[in-house]
Amino acid sequence: MTSTWRQSLESVTLKDLLTNNEPIISAKTTDSPIAVLKSLLKNKLSSLALWDETKQEYVGFIDMVDLVTTVVTLCETKNVLDGITNRESDWYEYMSKEEELFKSEVVGTFSNASNRDPWCDVWEGKPLLSLLDMFSQEVNLHRVGVSNDQGKITAVMTQSRVIRHLAEDIKRFPEVGATLVSKFVKKCEVLTMTPQETALVGMQRMLERNVSSIAVVDPEGKLHAVLTPSDMKRSMEVNLFSDLYLPVALYLDKGNENFKDQSHTPVTCTEGDTLAQVLTKLVTHDVHRLFVVDAENKPTGVLSLGDLISVFESV
Repeated sequence: MTSTWRQSLESVTLKDLLTNNEPIISAKTTDSPIAVLKSLLKNKLSSLALWDETKQEYVGFIDMVDLVTTVVTLCETKNVLDGITNRESDWYEYMSKEEELFKSEVVGTFSNASNRDPWCDVWEGKPLLSLLDMFSQEVNLHRVGVSNDQGKITAVMTQSRVIRHLAEDIKRFPEVGATLVSKFVKKCEVLTMTPQETALVGMQRMLERNVSSIAVVDPEGKLHAVLTPSDMKRSMEVNLFSDLYLPVALYLDKGNENFKDQSHTPVTCTEGDTLAQVLTKLVTHDVHRLFVVDAENKPTGVLSLGDLISVFESV
C-alpha cells in the first residue's frame, strides 16, 4: 500500500470528519439503566457518553456490553440464591420484575463495567492516522470524546464513523481497496453456540472470551445467525431480560418480530473479497463485524471494526 494513502490519512483531522453542530447524545450518571436502554434504542446507538452533573463534565461511556455484564451478574446472583435456598425460583418471576431490580441503581455505577470502554478524549485537530493508531493499539478503545481548542468536549468519534470515512476515501486508492481479505485476516477459533442454547448462555460466553459477538451454527457447523449484546435492545419493548432464557434462535426471532426486520441475518465475507468490498458491507448493513466463511458457509474468522482499523494503521 502506498505512502500516498498514508499521506491522505495524515492530512485529515478529526474535525474534518465531524458534522457541524452534531449533538452529543448522552446520559447522566444518575439516570436509571432502563432509561439508558430506552435512549439507546430510540437513537439507534450502542453507547452513550456519561455526563456528571456535579463535576459538569463527561466522565465516561455506557454501552450495551456494560449493561449485559450487569444483567449476567444478576443471572449469576439468581443461581447463587437458588443454591442457598435449595429452591429453583422461576426465572420469569425473577427477571420480569426488571424495573424493580434496577429502580435503585444508576448507570454511573455500571460505566465501563465490562472494562471494554474507558473514557479518553482527543483534540479535534489530531490527524486521523494518529487516531487509527490509538484504536489499533488500545484493544478496548472503541470511541473517544473530541475536544476543541478550549478543551471542551464537543463530539464523540467512534470506530464506526471512522470506517464510514475510510469506505468513501478508499475509492480514490483502488490499489489499496483491491487488497484481498486473505492477506490480512487472522485465522482463529470462532466462538459458537447452537440454536437450542439460551441467549443468556451466549451472552455469558461473550463476556468470558471478551468478545462482542457469537456465531450461532447448525449441527453441520454452518453459520445460522449472530448474537451480539445489542440484541438485548431488540426485545426490550416486551420482556427486557426475561427472554434471555429462551433458546437463542427463538430469542432472535422475537426481536425480529418487534423490529420488523432481519437484522440477525449474518453479514459475511470470504477470503476472496477485497478490502473495499468489506468496508462497503460494514457501512451498508451498519454492522460492527463480518464473519469470514468458507465455501460451505462455515465461519473461519471474524473481522471487527478494530481489526480493519489496524490494517489501515499498519500500511
